[in-house]
Amino acid sequence: MKIIWVLLLVLVDTRRFASTENQEKRSYDSNEMKQLDSVTSVHPPLHGYQLFGGFNCYKRYHEIKSWSDAREQCKSDGGDLMVVESERERKEVIPSMFKNASSKLSVWMGVYRLLYEDRWETVKGEPALSSWWAAGEPNKRPDHMCADTNSSGLLHNWDCDAWVPYICEIPL
Repeated sequence: MKIIWVLLLVLVDTRRFASTENQEKRSYDSNEMKQLDSVTSVHPPLHGYQLFGGFNCYKRYHEIKSWSDAREQCKSDGGDLMVVESERERKEVIPSMFKNASSKLSVWMGVYRLLYEDRWETVKGEPALSSWWAAGEPNKRPDHMCADTNSSGLLHNWDCDAWVPYICEIPL
């Protein structure tokens, strides 16, 4: 299935640059086109996702939802809430998600505090790194168990029931 996603993303990327004079045109055989058509008909939420070279596909949703409802939307797209895994990803992907946004509000990220523990984890099951947090975060408020970020890409802990926009990530 991942091969089909990559093939679809290559097709989208190739079509985007097809009008450039220096770009080679690639032809797809009928079997490739049938596979791509079946993927896009089964996974229409891919619309609006952006591919970042060396990373994954991301989409900023401007509608506001609770953390758990936002996560469900991302899962229905075939991904999950975004988790920043490198300084380069934080500096390249996050600002672009805020660049043309009508709202500069923070967005939900895929980081949460485990219930009854003082430990933060990603939706991928990995510990949240201390270098991901803004100064003074995470604070010790017991009702702030989910993480959001602003255009800096640094995390703040927040009430999971708050209504916030979010970023979904589909891994390649």
